[in-house]
Amino acid sequence: MGGLSAVSYFLITTLFSLIIFVLWARIFIRYFSIGPFSSFSQSITQLTNPLVTPIQQYVLRGKGKKGPYDLACLLLLFCCELFRFFILSALFLVHGLPLFYLLLFALVKMMVEPCNILFFAIIIRVLISWVNPNWQHYFATVVFAITEPLLKRIRRTL
Repeated sequence: MGGLSAVSYFLITTLFSLIIFVLWARIFIRYFSIGPFSSFSQSITQLTNPLVTPIQQYVLRGKGKKGPYDLACLLLLFCCELFRFFILSALFLVHGLPLFYLLLFALVKMMVEPCNILFFAIIIRVLISWVNPNWQHYFATVVFAITEPLLKRIRRTL
């Protein structure tokens, strides 16, 4: 891989990673019932509304607005993952990948990404507990809301 192709690969993966992280943040905000009036929730919602709202209105026809799951955002997330693998295979592989492999890679990536986010959230929570255990900031509240269900089960088991 040459220098220009390595840089383009890095830029493409970074751009898609940021988009996908913001979409996962929207899903986590809704699933963990993080306050809609905070600046973090409002900024994530404003960033993703132009993409999610048309899918919710025209594709899902208003379904999926209630409950803990944001179906329009999940559908958009799957399409972004699929498009990422399509772009990367078209640019960097000689023949590209078959559609089945693209679908499989996108599905697996959608299962792995929340685990990565949860892992880093736990690492951040550990660092917060070492530095200042009583830190009162909205970022700490979001991290605690995401990690507490898993850590509560681990504490109960131990």
